[in-house]
Amino acid sequence: MKEREKVVLSSICIIFVTAALVAAASIAFLYRASVDRERDRLVDALNVQKRIIETVAQFDSELLPGDPGSPGAAAFRLIKGVYGGRQELAKIEQFLVGRQGDNDPAPVQDSHSSGSAGEPQSMPIDSDFPPMRRALSGQSGWWVGPDDRGETVLAAHEPLTRLGVGLVAMSRLSEIRRPFIRAGAYAGVLILLLVAAGSLCLLFFMNPFIRRLEESEARYRLLVELSPDLVAVHTDGKFVYVNPAGAKLLGASSQESLIGRSVLDIVHPDFLDQTRKRVRQVLEEKTPTPLVETSIVGLDGRHSEAEVTGTFIEYFGKSSVLLVMRDITQRKLAAKEIDRLNQSLKSKINELQTIFQ
Repeated sequence: MKEREKVVLSSICIIFVTAALVAAASIAFLYRASVDRERDRLVDALNVQKRIIETVAQFDSELLPGDPGSPGAAAFRLIKGVYGGRQELAKIEQFLVGRQGDNDPAPVQDSHSSGSAGEPQSMPIDSDFPPMRRALSGQSGWWVGPDDRGETVLAAHEPLTRLGVGLVAMSRLSEIRRPFIRAGAYAGVLILLLVAAGSLCLLFFMNPFIRRLEESEARYRLLVELSPDLVAVHTDGKFVYVNPAGAKLLGASSQESLIGRSVLDIVHPDFLDQTRKRVRQVLEEKTPTPLVETSIVGLDGRHSEAEVTGTFIEYFGKSSVLLVMRDITQRKLAAKEIDRLNQSLKSKINELQTIFQ
């Protein structure tokens, strides 16, 4: 896979993951807000029902003194009649009214049970069912956990201590989750389609620019690879790239054999301090260093004279030095030979002048 294809694929994956995370976070936030709103609604509903029941009980104690049974029993019968219909609590999955019994578990009224609308079903309360147990013990609040069918429910509970009655309103969390799960599925499909469409548009519009960039990069790489001078990059004082001419100049069998080696390994001991100073200057000031002469020692032990300059670059995200070096050994030897010949010629001219005088 080409580098361009890797970059494009990585960008698409990042966009998709980012969009998916944003959508998931938004849905989770909305779900949490929905659960909180449902909890508040259950609590408010219980408070309303509690006031209704208290009014019924007050009516029973004041206006129906001849009703058979204890006042609490009479009030409980009236409560059963009040909650026989379903329309009042149509938005609540289940509404339970429980009374603490003397010997048997307290009966519970289920406003959404399978009985007829006028005959709410009575059933024994599970002694391990926390909301009703808490309500009958005088505690109010809310609770999340499994009901008698093993389904996770959100329940609010409220006590009627004077009547020995507990109220519980429940909603199944699966019903609250369902629209959010559906929304998550729709959002996932929509994100996938949008990312796919956006990727196609990105490829369509950016492909010419990317192609020109790759062509330009290839031309510069070719220039570097074919350059007769050493072109190298070192990071943290170690070679990370050397062109073929550089490998030849440094007496290496291959470019790879220089990768990871210290730059100072090729510098003549007389020029080590100068080299360290110039490298530090490039990295700190991020400016090119002037062209200077230096002496290098190849891996094969051969000494060479060279002109060298360097400048700062970012190489794979790291501060590095781009090094350019030209072998001037032959030029220095030629200059010395020219000086020798000039001196010899001057000597001969002086000898001729002496003879002819």
